[in-house]
Amino acid sequence: MQGKNRNAGGAENIFDGNSLIETFASKDKKGIFQKCLQLISEIIKTEGYSRNTPFTSEKALNLDKVERLRGNVENDNTVDFVVALLPYELLLVEAKYRINNARNLLPKLADKISHSEALLHSCDNSARISGKVVLLFPNKNFEVNIRELRRRINEEKSGVIKSHEIKALRTEDFYSKYFTVCKA
Repeated sequence: MQGKNRNAGGAENIFDGNSLIETFASKDKKGIFQKCLQLISEIIKTEGYSRNTPFTSEKALNLDKVERLRGNVENDNTVDFVVALLPYELLLVEAKYRINNARNLLPKLADKISHSEALLHSCDNSARISGKVVLLFPNKNFEVNIRELRRRINEEKSGVIKSHEIKALRTEDFYSKYFTVCKA
């Protein structure tokens, strides 16, 4: 959906159409990133989202697909997808719709963040990678998973998890925070 978007926090970190992610992908000299642009609605359904999605025409870079096209058979080394937000920064998003318990999530997440950032930097462009990482959880057991995730993050002493702001959201909240159009 094109147009000016505003989240509750004002003008920063908002989606403003697909042009930012398309521009980012076009700078990949191997051309793989452009082949991996996909509708967010398709990505989250593949990841296990079973409800009606609020997303319509919004695109993201499917990092699992990038890994497959680069020949990595095990495509679970990256977060699931990346969206581009104003002011031109990339937001890492991991969909955990099939999770029942967030207890053992952080070690693998730290590896996924590191690998995703390295992969994105290899694209040879100047986009900034956000210090935020969004985890999309199902509505079922959401509060339980949030409490467990917070507890585990607080136990971390240092490293990738401590250097990032991990934001756990429901899909609808993710859409409202970053993609909702306000009519001005």
